[in-house]
Amino acid sequence: MSEHLPIPYMAACDISRIWDMVCKAGEDGCWLWTGCKRAGYGRIRMGGRQGHLYVATRLIYWLTKGVDPGPLKVLHTCDNPPCCNPKHLWLGTDEENNSDKEVKGRADHPFGIDNGLARLTDADALAIRFSDETNRELARYYHVTDVAISCVRTGRTWKHVGGPIRASQRGNFHREFIS
Repeated sequence: MSEHLPIPYMAACDISRIWDMVCKAGEDGCWLWTGCKRAGYGRIRMGGRQGHLYVATRLIYWLTKGVDPGPLKVLHTCDNPPCCNPKHLWLGTDEENNSDKEVKGRADHPFGIDNGLARLTDADALAIRFSDETNRELARYYHVTDVAISCVRTGRTWKHVGGPIRASQRGNFHREFIS
């Protein structure tokens, strides 16, 4: 499914089918999509069985504002993914969407083992903090870089794990980049 499909031709029955899947809650409330959803966002197949799956808010935006969103995203002022109230919808870029998430505290910044790229566990980070071995020795043991070990020890990463933060390591952290 492409986010940037052009708005399809819609017969009166298609438009009726779209609005039948919207539960309106007053003029200013969220109008919830009751049809198929993916990741909370309304989806609808247009063009029969072989047709394309469209994001419902993109079609609603076009129906109510007369503007094809094109490459832009249809964003929500209400931060409610199934909402289709045109008063809650606005167009924006990926950058504007990400900025809006940050400002509203909805940005997901997974850390520790919740970060899909993590090679260490909370227990590893704790062991590293308490270890007397060198960064290089620990890096070989855990199959990470010396810098990764230094970052754990100085609290730049794995901040949520207890254990001593080594102030003496902070100088080594910077020397590793210089040498």
